[in-house]
Amino acid sequence: MNSQYDEILKKAKEFNYKKESYNRLKEIVKIAKRAKLPFKHLDTDKVKDEIEFAISLTGATALYEAYKALGNNGYIVYINNKGQLVHHYADGRIELSNE
Repeated sequence: MNSQYDEILKKAKEFNYKKESYNRLKEIVKIAKRAKLPFKHLDTDKVKDEIEFAISLTGATALYEAYKALGNNGYIVYINNKGQLVHHYADGRIELSNE
């Protein structure tokens, strides 16, 4: 069974990403998978074009850049469906805040 992370890479192949771009995407997906970053709103079957695909990966790309800069202490911040701030670290740690 393919994970959602595998589906992302499969979709990138369908868009014929250049080798350099595809290899970067593999690194992004590797960090996202390690951090257990959810892709709740990404349905690879419904993505129409490369732009929509790239936009759907902005959180994962930001986490990857944070990881490159700060290692396991790199993180992204987003708001969950309960209105809490979520600090999602590259190593998978999650810290919640109501502030």
